[in-house]
Order: sequence, then structure tokens, then C-alpha cells
Amino acid sequence: MPDVTAESRDCDVTLRERSPDRNELRSEFAAFYEDAYPRLVSQVRAIIGDPAAAPEAVQHAMARAWIQWRRLRHLDDSSGWVRRAALRNPRPQWRFRRLAVRPRLSEDELASMDSQHLAVLYALLQQPETERRSLVLRYMAGMSVASIAEEEGVAMDTILARIRRGGAAVAELLVDEGDGDKR
Repeated sequence: MPDVTAESRDCDVTLRERSPDRNELRSEFAAFYEDAYPRLVSQVRAIIGDPAAAPEAVQHAMARAWIQWRRLRHLDDSSGWVRRAALRNPRPQWRFRRLAVRPRLSEDELASMDSQHLAVLYALLQQPETERRSLVLRYMAGMSVASIAEEEGVAMDTILARIRRGGAAVAELLVDEGDGDKR
């Protein structure tokens, strides 16, 4: 056995953060859920256009996030992970049917939205999914162009072009709708 002296035992000591117990994780996740869930449902609804499927997709993604919360809690953008998981959910029916131009909204949802909110939602839903997704991530999720490009796996110029095209098309639809009201 080699002779070990004090000088040869010098080593770096890394202090590990105390691992949170299950109750701490549960309360931390509950706060995250309460804060992020409504925003994520709005974003996913605007991207997929189905008010019934959006809460289900986000709920499924939140369940997956809870399972991985020890790791996800350290991410800079945990809600981004949940949004991506909700949009990539293999189960949602909306992936297999054609997107309706007008979303199916319940009476309560219609009553809670003002006419401008509905007009923007309808205009968004008439855009191609890539443009709609870029617009929602930029203006509803507040993400930077660089972050969207990274999440989508495309160049920043592509995202800028999508935002420009989609924004112009939405603005044109909103102006047309506004002109129709004045006639």
C-alpha cells in the first residue's frame, strides 16, 4: 500500500447543495404551476387554436415536469420546457385534424374576452403554424428572437421573417375587420 502523506492528500472539496425534501419540492412546484399554467394555456391555445386541447396538453406537460422537477427547477426557463413539451405531446388530437379558422370557445370564454382579444386570436389562427408560433412566442411569451430561433432550431433571420410576415398579415386582417365595422 502506498504511503499517503498530508501533502499528497490535497484535494478539492466540493460542497453539495442540500437536497430539498419532497415537501419543499412540492411547494416550489405548486408556486411554479400557479404562476405558469394560465400563461402557458394561453400561449398553447394561440398556437394550436383549440381551447379544449390546450389545457390538456399543458396539464400533461406539467405532469411530466413534476416527475423531472429536481432537474427542471434549475433551468433558466422551466416554463419554456413545459411549453415545448405541451406542443410536442404525442397524444393531442389537434395534431391530427385540420385547424379551424375560428376556435371553438365556450360561452364563458367568449364572455370573458373582449372583442379585440378575439379579433387578434382569429387573425393569428389564419396564419401558418410557423408564423403563428413565432408571433406567440415573441409577443405572448416575451421571448427574444435569439431564444425563439434556438428553440425552433432555425436561423434568427428566419424568425425575423416569420414575425414580419405574420405580423403584417395579422395587422392587415385586423384593419380589414376594423374597416368592416365602419361600413
